[in-house]
Amino acid sequence: MLDYDREAAGYDASRGGEARAEAARVLRAGGVLITTVDKNQAAFAVDSDVAAVTAAARRAYVPKEPDHVDRVVASAAGHGLRVVGETTFTGIGQGRSPRQWCERIREGRIPWARAADPARIAEELSSLPDQEVARPDPLYRLIALA
Repeated sequence: MLDYDREAAGYDASRGGEARAEAARVLRAGGVLITTVDKNQAAFAVDSDVAAVTAAARRAYVPKEPDHVDRVVASAAGHGLRVVGETTFTGIGQGRSPRQWCERIREGRIPWARAADPARIAEELSSLPDQEVARPDPLYRLIALA
């Protein structure tokens, strides 16, 4: 069950906040639908040792994402919309350390890891250097549809 009080405390940070709003201005809002796509892959858009350790499991077990850009664009096309712009924004301060990834995987909070071998993935992540150092911030994609 989602804890709405906990979610509310970090809502802007977890959803992009000011960085997302600033990036969306480039796409000329106003009569244009702007949406974030590929959110679950944003944490791995920039290469890192965590991305490398988790790559095989993500390829094999990431479910068909409802926010995958191809699915969003196809759905939008069915409603007469097409992509008219695209940009990215960095989720500043949202990068996770290997230890943080391990915690989330062990807690069962990462769906693709639950389907893979979470103990093995957590063990590999635990062997990475600099356990407390956050890896690159996620890089989110925004598309504008009109």
